[in-house]
Amino acid sequence: MKQAIKKKNWCNLPDSKYARETDDLYKVGSRVDAWRGFFGSPASRKIKKLPGNIIWFSKWEHFEKLIVEIDLPEDKAVKIIRKLMLHSEPIEFLRSDIYDSRAWCELPLSCFVKTKGFNKRTDNHIMQYDVLKYNQMPIVQFGIKKAWAVSRGCFTFSHKIKNDERYAQLSFDHPQQDERFEGRRWVADGTFPRTATRREMEAALFAKAEAECREHMVTIIKKDDKNGY
Repeated sequence: MKQAIKKKNWCNLPDSKYARETDDLYKVGSRVDAWRGFFGSPASRKIKKLPGNIIWFSKWEHFEKLIVEIDLPEDKAVKIIRKLMLHSEPIEFLRSDIYDSRAWCELPLSCFVKTKGFNKRTDNHIMQYDVLKYNQMPIVQFGIKKAWAVSRGCFTFSHKIKNDERYAQLSFDHPQQDERFEGRRWVADGTFPRTATRREMEAALFAKAEAECREHMVTIIKKDDKNGY
């Protein structure tokens, strides 16, 4: 396929606009070839037999990422994935949200099948209209359920007077947290009488947060360390 769409094989002096489009076509061809190889590989067949589901694979992102959720403990998931890889690559499952019980591990497609025509990854969060521009190595992303212990110091309490009441809010930040939260992931909020003290408001909001976090396998530890787990 890639040989057939090379510019020299169909047009000697293409218009610059069409030259760019042809270049994109070549990149799409590389992606199609790579994913075709993957889905026909022993690794893919074994992944399909694992307990879990494929939850994302979008043509609108030019097949930038395959996301697979596995219903296995972390140690077993790591052991199985490592056996499927063509070469060694660090496997680390990290949580990115306190209200999502899943931890994620992203691995380049080249770990599972031989590929050609891609650039190394420098950014894992490319907008869909830039996928072909950078043509970085596609990703196979695995997800598992994983408990997470986070420090109380990762939470920020704030309050202000609003409509003659005290409005208080609790937010969360952590180095692992998804960039979309921009360092201030909402956790809990509430209104209190103007006479309420900071300690009273904090206690009420942390009680809400701890109850909700338990539902998502998160434990808040009383350690004043923003990088604490």
